[in-house]
This record gives sequence, structure tokens and C-alpha cells, in this order.
Amino acid sequence: MDKVRVGVIGLGWFGEMHVDAYRGVYGAEIAAVSTRRPDRLAEIAGKYNIDKTYTDYHDLLNDPDVDAISICTHARDHLQPMLDAIQSGKHVLLEKPMSVSIEECDQILEAAKDAKQNLMVGHICRFENDYVVAREQILSGRIGDIVSIYSRRNVGAARTFTHLQVLSSISGDAVHDIDIMNWFVGKKAKSVYGMSSFTRQDIAYSDIGWVNIKYDGGALAVAESCWNLPDGSPFPIDAKMEVIGTKGVIYLFDPSNPLVIDDGNGREIQETVYWPTVHGQVGGALHAELQYFTDCIIEGKKPAITTLQEARDVIAICNAAEESARTGEVVIL
Repeated sequence: MDKVRVGVIGLGWFGEMHVDAYRGVYGAEIAAVSTRRPDRLAEIAGKYNIDKTYTDYHDLLNDPDVDAISICTHARDHLQPMLDAIQSGKHVLLEKPMSVSIEECDQILEAAKDAKQNLMVGHICRFENDYVVAREQILSGRIGDIVSIYSRRNVGAARTFTHLQVLSSISGDAVHDIDIMNWFVGKKAKSVYGMSSFTRQDIAYSDIGWVNIKYDGGALAVAESCWNLPDGSPFPIDAKMEVIGTKGVIYLFDPSNPLVIDDGNGREIQETVYWPTVHGQVGGALHAELQYFTDCIIEGKKPAITTLQEARDVIAICNAAEESARTGEVVIL
């Protein structure tokens, strides 16, 4: 195979981002898109010149002219499209998180057990340069054994309102850092203690979350995720990580916010890492992730940078943190 024909299921903001990003991926082309809203379907098809459109994603899965699927539905709508996509035999990239419950993750793993095609969960931070280089330094032994990790990933309140009607800041954003901490430590989490809180009365799920993890071997980790930065904050994402080892420390200073612009309207931290537009095409970590997914299909190799089991392990920690926040008790994994 020298060309991967991709169908995108789910055309919210990030579904459209996938459509746009695939245009710059060598060896890939968008063959079809699907969403339940005819008006949104027509909008995306017209904007990106896509001929095949479906309001029922099952019709897209049955399309013989589609080789691979990006599932970009909301996290609470991941399970059935993923199960159906696995059954279809097409290659699948499922956006993170794998699901919002460990039970649904296990259903996906069971369905994927005998699958021959490539299946991957889109943990984008594993394709961000700073985290990749940091992990290589950790694996080389440069900072010794990890003893402590602190991370934060905070987002403005105005951007998070709709998300907080269906999932918490822990499941929505701490999931990124928990995945990276698992990747860095390379050992199983033993116990989890979570705390969460609400700063608004009009949201269904907590917008402040702290997750404390203890790993086999004794390493400790903390993930902070606050979806309530005030209006006027210059940060699209206020992110940071500190990794302390027995022989050294790695500091990741706001890896998603490297470009600062000051003008008459104040300060803006321009996002140039995850999905910046560079020379008219979506670049950054999203491009790297989709290129890797496409290359694996073309080259006939299984994705190894991130696995379904690793994606499941992250949700186990998120679920444990939310249970702990409800009960006030440490959860043993």
C-alpha cells in the first residue's frame, strides 16, 4: 500500500483538526467524513473538497474506498464506534482518552485481541519533541532513577465549559500527563489518591483535579489539572513538568507555549507545538502522530510508540483518582 485513504468519524473542533492535518501527511488522503449533523457535514465537505459524506458512520465503515479511520467523537461516545471499526477490519486511530471507564477500555481490548489491523490511541504528547527527548535522556540513565514527578496542565475556564458537562478535568487533561509519567517511569502504578473541586455551579464535572500516584519502586507523581484559568490569561495551555531523579532533574518549561507576543491588546502565548499551521499545513505533534500512524500502515508494522494496553492503564489511574476524590480514600490498583 502506498496511499492510505482515511475516513474521519466525528467532526467537532478536533475532528476538523484531523481532516486538516491529514492534508499534510505524506501517503494519506481524506476519502470520507461522517457526523450526525448534515449542516456540519456539508460545511466540512465543502471547506476541504471531500466527495464522500455520511451521517451514519456505519456507512463509512462499509465503504471499500476507506482504508483507515480516525475516531474523533467525544470520549463518552468512543466505545461503539471503536468496536464497530475493529469489526470492520479497517485500521483505526482512536482519539484520547481511550474511553472514560476502565470497563469500556477492557471491552475494546477484548475486541482487539485477535485483530489483524493497526489500532492506536492518539496520545499526542508522545509525539511532542520535548517529552520524547526527555524520555530518551531518562532511558539513557542520565538523571538516574526517577523519584518524583510534578506536572500541570491548566486551561482557561471559557474554553472548557462544554467539556465539563461530560467529563472532568482529570479525564480531560490530566490524562495527558499521567500517560507521560507512566511512559517516563516505566513501572506500574500501585496506588492513587485524588482530589477534585468545583469553582462553578453550572458544570456537571469538577474543573479542578489533583492526582497523586505511587509507582512500583517508590516513585511519586502529581498531576495538576485546573480548567478554570481566568479570562485574559495569555495561556492556551499552561503546562509544565519536573522530573527528579537520583542523579539529576529534567525541567520541561511550558512545552506547549514557546512563542510570546505582546501588542496593544496584551500578551498572548502562541501555540506552536501541538498543531500550529506552518507554511499552510498543520504541523507539530499532531502531524507527527498522524504521519506515524500512516507510515505504520504503509510499512506493514504495528504501532509501538503507544499501545492499547498503555492507554487502558492511564484510564485505570484516572478512574481511581475520581473514585478517590469521591470517597477521600486511597485506591489500591
